[in-house]
Amino acid sequence: MEILHLLLAYFLFRYVKTVPLAAQMLDVRRNQKLEMVKELKTEQARYRFEVEIDKSPHLSEKELYLALQHKA
Repeated sequence: MEILHLLLAYFLFRYVKTVPLAAQMLDVRRNQKLEMVKELKTEQARYRFEVEIDKSPHLSEKELYLALQHKA
């Protein structure tokens, strides 16, 4: 059974190297990264809205970047 798994893994890795679309479909991290970017953009928009309605203090771009980086 172990040999079968090794053979399947070998052919799967080889297939992923030769077919980039398969690599994208098998890479769940890409979807996770896109979801994180979406959440960070939403958080940034929420913060800017709160600044406009005077609910949050105004931060410089650098301070906002650091706050979003901490949240990520």
